[in-house]
Amino acid sequence: MANSIYRASMLQSYSQLLFQPCLSNKHCVPKKTNLLCFASSQLNPARSEVSFCTGTHLIPHPNKVERGGEDAFFVSNFKGGVIAVADGVSGWAEQNVDPSLFSKELMANASSLVGDLEVNYDPQILIRKAHAATGSKGSATASVELVEGDTIVMGSDGLFDNVFDGEIVSTLAAHSDVVEAAKALANLASNHSLDSRFDSPYTIEARSKGLDVPFWKKFLGMKLTGGKLDDITVIVGQVITSAASPQLT
Repeated sequence: MANSIYRASMLQSYSQLLFQPCLSNKHCVPKKTNLLCFASSQLNPARSEVSFCTGTHLIPHPNKVERGGEDAFFVSNFKGGVIAVADGVSGWAEQNVDPSLFSKELMANASSLVGDLEVNYDPQILIRKAHAATGSKGSATASVELVEGDTIVMGSDGLFDNVFDGEIVSTLAAHSDVVEAAKALANLASNHSLDSRFDSPYTIEARSKGLDVPFWKKFLGMKLTGGKLDDITVIVGQVITSAASPQLT
């Protein structure tokens, strides 16, 4: 089975309206670990044997635990499955703006719009409409996919800044259960983020842009290394037969 890794694009809003939390906490405040399985039989009788199962895991930044971090996500059973992750941009905190409000409202709006006729199953239209409906000041990186495929891995920057694609693939291979796979990836990212000696994707990119240790440290053979502390959200999804357990193959 193929493994797909989806990365993010930037969305911004400069509206001054206040955030109004959605009524359903299952879309606004994600649980730390969760498993959801959706059968598609009601929507497509010819494929009644197919289900989409997802495992999710969220680890907030150590300094943002009280408010649950700045990431948000939702998982929907609409038309076989919709999953989305939004990573609130922490720089807004410097302007006394809570970055989590934008990402949570964006995901709440997206979850309420998945069945919109204008969206018509198009993830780009879904995010554009959700963004237009978002009143909170802020910005976020967001990933969305209407899934009907093999194995899907989605995550916030906390995953991709700290874990290489090869590590993601090998972790999936080592964990057959989607919940355990999501948890393992989140824990791997967390461990890397705390390791000052780990040469992470984040520091490799930083060095490629000219950001490095002072010259005297370079002279001693040192270089910029270390993970990046951040909120970490991981969703692992797989299309399986309805009778099967949610395992990666």
